[in-house]
Amino acid sequence: MENVLSVIIPVYNSEKYLRRCIESILNQTYKKFEAVIVDDGSTDHSYQLCVGLADTDRRMKVVHQEHKGVAYTRKTAVNMASGKYIVFVDSDDWIEPGYLDMIANHADHADALIVGYYTDDKRCLNKPWAEEGIYEGEALEIIWESMFSAGGYFR
Repeated sequence: MENVLSVIIPVYNSEKYLRRCIESILNQTYKKFEAVIVDDGSTDHSYQLCVGLADTDRRMKVVHQEHKGVAYTRKTAVNMASGKYIVFVDSDDWIEPGYLDMIANHADHADALIVGYYTDDKRCLNKPWAEEGIYEGEALEIIWESMFSAGGYFR
């Protein structure tokens, strides 16, 4: 099966949340994906947990590297990815069962998808920082700059 989506999960000392994150990805209704997990030198049991979970599902790739920061970790994962599209999920987050279906259904029609999210402390939807719509020209440049100026962007 060809992987259409590569789900990138940078990990650093997140064993407390990691099982919920990975299981939410593995339990997606959409199945044509790979999960690329890069442990960034965790000092807790995050890496061991990832390896244990990867033993149960061949869609998972797990590597460990010396601690280099989240931007370098994401770049490592992107270089390992084989999917047509990249999806980023933080290791302390989780996704709803139809999340990857929604991404796959819209991916061929967009350069980037920006979605809202829920937080545990408020249990309310945080709206995306950009409104739904089609962005071109200068407006698209502003969106791209906003996405990557918050830190973590790499070339």
